[in-house]
Amino acid sequence: MVDEAADRVAAWVRPEIRALSAYHVPEAAGLVKLDAMENPYAWPDELRDAWAAVARETGVNRYPHPQAPELKAQLRAAVGIPPEADVLLGNGSDEIIQMIALALAGPDRVVLSVDPGFVMYRMIALFAGMRYVGVPLRETDFGLDLPALLDAVRRERPAVVFVAYPNNPTGNLFAESDLVAVIEAAPGLVVVDEAYAPFTDASFLGRVGRWPNLVVMRTVSKMGLAGLRLGYLVGPAAWLQEFEKVRLPYNINVLTQRAAELALRHKAVLELAAQKADWSKPLAPGKAGEKRARGVAVHESFGTVVAQVAEVTVKDNTFRVDRVVCAVDCGIAVNPDIIRAQMEGGIGFGLSAALYGKVTLKDGLVEQSNFHDYPLLRISEMPAIDVHIVPSTEKPSGVGEPGVPVIAPAVANALAAATGKRVRALPLSLA
Repeated sequence: MVDEAADRVAAWVRPEIRALSAYHVPEAAGLVKLDAMENPYAWPDELRDAWAAVARETGVNRYPHPQAPELKAQLRAAVGIPPEADVLLGNGSDEIIQMIALALAGPDRVVLSVDPGFVMYRMIALFAGMRYVGVPLRETDFGLDLPALLDAVRRERPAVVFVAYPNNPTGNLFAESDLVAVIEAAPGLVVVDEAYAPFTDASFLGRVGRWPNLVVMRTVSKMGLAGLRLGYLVGPAAWLQEFEKVRLPYNINVLTQRAAELALRHKAVLELAAQKADWSKPLAPGKAGEKRARGVAVHESFGTVVAQVAEVTVKDNTFRVDRVVCAVDCGIAVNPDIIRAQMEGGIGFGLSAALYGKVTLKDGLVEQSNFHDYPLLRISEMPAIDVHIVPSTEKPSGVGEPGVPVIAPAVANALAAATGKRVRALPLSLA
């Protein structure tokens, strides 16, 4: 029986497939696992609880939405996809590579990339019956050998060129001008694979549409969501509509859709707050003896996600909060002015509690009895506040309380950045 099966395999399975070895993932039990570039940190308990609530409300008895429109909307908001570009989802970026190869495969058609590069370009080209051409990187620095690459493009006229940006597995970022030269020289499609986008600010995502043959491929794996197996392709609708035809139905399961929507919603809020606070730029220095720093915190309550960046100035054992940048996703913004006012009031109320909300005991009894025992923030102590509303398609949610719990941890993180010491008690004090 075994020999007969082997004979039939030899007769019917393509020789090039039989010559392959299956994609191998080494066993990592008992080891510090670094080879797959995964985020080693699990979600915090708060986010796990939110995901558990979402999972409880998610019906697994029905097929998922085949187009996942809510997830696509969250992706657009979270990563800044150009409004004129189309989006295609895949079960990881591997499936997207396979869709592209299946759509473009034909007699003597070529997949071109660089070596060393992502192994799945070569493997999927073979699966699809295409010829793979790899152009060696420079031995000195793993940079693109641009003359050799452009020569290969002219000679082979590839149906598709894959370039990982940054490169996998070497990790380096190719010169932007070199990629532009490849895009402009290629007769077919060019896929800029930005799987490692979380490790760089360089990207071609904002340039989709500038060239008719450019698409950008990404995954959420390196954002700490590798277990979801979610990739996405951004590009002109003319290309993506053709790739959609070879996409398997229901390829993004409902639990992946819901989990990614939750995570991306938090990401969009956090990144908007960081952007508006100029997080990537240093703060202006303070006066003599002063230290200035930022801290950030994110929290979800009442269906609303809020991120706040607090800027503080520390001198000796005192500090002041100079500025707070707040980003909020409360679903569809019915009245933006009310939302901003509620966030501003919540920050003031939360700061009052963070700075002055102390409970003391005397003779076994709580000394504070009512609001008159809790000082409020003075006008002179109120920081400058900037509130930014994240465009959202979620149902409207609460804005009264969600601005309150975020400010204390944001300030505490800023104090830690300024002093190198954690403050773990309320009211916040450096004494």
